[in-house]
Amino acid sequence: MSWAVLDMAKQVGFPLVLDRSKLDHLPLCTYIKQLQKQFEAHVDTDSLSDGMALLVAAQLADSRSLPNAIALIDALLLYVQFSCIATIEDEDAAQKVAAEMIARQHATLEKIARIYS
Repeated sequence: MSWAVLDMAKQVGFPLVLDRSKLDHLPLCTYIKQLQKQFEAHVDTDSLSDGMALLVAAQLADSRSLPNAIALIDALLLYVQFSCIATIEDEDAAQKVAAEMIARQHATLEKIARIYS
């Protein structure tokens, strides 16, 4: 899970560095909460576009009724996608970037699925 989030963040230049000492050997439900806290600590919630991107991503992921771990990955990847296009004023350019992000995210998730069945 952290690999997927870190890979997406790296691809778009999002400055996410996890404190692995706080993640090692945690049960899944605790791990998910800790990963989410670390991610949210990197989000500039004072920025309107960042705050809105996080809110919309969380709401969209929540509406899909996915299991906890997958819902978190979905929310984080949606946030990265939304934050990438938030500052692009040209709608066509924003749609192009969004399509590229979706393709990258899909490829990353397919890779994870192949590795972990």
